[in-house]
Amino acid sequence: MKKIFSILFLLAIIFITPQSVCGKEKIGIVEFKAGVDIKQSDIDGLSAIFTTCFNPNGFTLVEREQIDQTIKEQRFQRSKLTQKQMVKIGKILNLSYIVIGDINIIYGAYNLDARVLNVETGEIIAKEGAMWKEEDSYREMMCQVANGLAGQLKPKEEPVATPKVVKEKPKKEKKQPIPLKPIQPSFQQIVEGVFYTMEDNFVLGIQYIAGYRFNNTYFLGGGIGLMGNTYTCENNYSEKYFYVNIEGNDFKIPLFVHSKVYITHTRVQPYIEFSLGGILEPDSELKVENKYGITYYKNFNNSSFFIAPGVGVNVRCSDNISVHLTLAYQRYSGYIDYDLAYKTFDSGWLNAFRMSLGVTF
Repeated sequence: MKKIFSILFLLAIIFITPQSVCGKEKIGIVEFKAGVDIKQSDIDGLSAIFTTCFNPNGFTLVEREQIDQTIKEQRFQRSKLTQKQMVKIGKILNLSYIVIGDINIIYGAYNLDARVLNVETGEIIAKEGAMWKEEDSYREMMCQVANGLAGQLKPKEEPVATPKVVKEKPKKEKKQPIPLKPIQPSFQQIVEGVFYTMEDNFVLGIQYIAGYRFNNTYFLGGGIGLMGNTYTCENNYSEKYFYVNIEGNDFKIPLFVHSKVYITHTRVQPYIEFSLGGILEPDSELKVENKYGITYYKNFNNSSFFIAPGVGVNVRCSDNISVHLTLAYQRYSGYIDYDLAYKTFDSGWLNAFRMSLGVTF
């Protein structure tokens, strides 16, 4: 009956004074063990002095009676407690740490060795010791050891609830274009693909232009090109008397002077351009056949002059390379119609439109 009452009393102490009530970790002191040439009765007074002086900051010191009661309940012998048994006592009492120690007399001098055990791991986390002769003040030495050991203990820091930080997705920074150097006077070359509309025909070609860029504004050079056949036409006058067939050659070669005026000095540069030159073409053949089967042949040359103003935009890709797009109106000379009566060509000015896509380097 007494045993059951003791256990209930012990549990009441444990749950009435838990660590959470005082908000501090609990620590207890087990009476020091007597070692060589010293009696356990002499140890009791020294342990009491140590307990009085031992006051670690941030900890709650468990009463000595609770520890003694637990030792009895577990049927341990106080003078022969092992470290494993001391850890078990600490766990029963819900202690974080437990202080143990040994006192011996060696060559007439008292020798104290005090240690702090981590109840959870069983490891020694702090220790302190002292030696004094019988005529010295043992009270002062015991308090010195108690204060030194208490100074080594630090309570565990309570985890602080940190507010949830919502990480914002980093905004993708727009890559800034690499700044370009100002354009220096230099020799430049241009290669263009060209699309023409000449009267009722569509023509593809290529042009090469070389010249000098004087500054940010002016370019002047000359060019040469290669164009496909501009026409292959048949005019049927069978309602009257004649059938006309004109067969053009497979290519033409434009030769011209070319200039550009750039409006801005930025990466994107609108410009105005002007070309003046001629279009070389080999002889073409005219075939006229009447309703009686009589056929006339005539060779003629359709080389011509042209002028071509235009506008466009140039985009600098690097310091030395750029791409551009041009729309131009082209006015050129050429035949208009064949005079059947005099077997001659009427000549005049014809219209064309040109679109160019090119690279400058």
